[in-house]
Amino acid sequence: MIVGPSPACTAGPLLEVRHLQTHFFTDAGVVKAVEDVSFTLDSGETLAVVGESGSGKSVTSLSIMGLIPNPPGRIVGGEILFRTREGTTIDLAKPREAADICPPPTAVCMASPTWENNAVTLSSERA
Repeated sequence: MIVGPSPACTAGPLLEVRHLQTHFFTDAGVVKAVEDVSFTLDSGETLAVVGESGSGKSVTSLSIMGLIPNPPGRIVGGEILFRTREGTTIDLAKPREAADICPPPTAVCMASPTWENNAVTLSSERA
């Protein structure tokens, strides 16, 4: 017997971020931390977000996980479409829809270039 992916696994991307915008509203004005970020992640894929310091990598990840502190931060535009195991798609950018998933099935692994890429340290020393 040949076993293939379930219909829910072939119904589209696992995660699709469309035109994400996350802003922080401060006394000094509006900080547009993320502007028009879009990408697609299929089931079984791994995504590495790389860029210069201050380019919005962490804020993008925190937006997807629903961890932007409000106030001062807020997702002001775009969609974060997540396909559940049941095959339904919810928009994590909308707090009411994101509340249906508890806990959110997302995680982030922050890497420090000075530690992770240090050839002198053993991988068993890295926690």
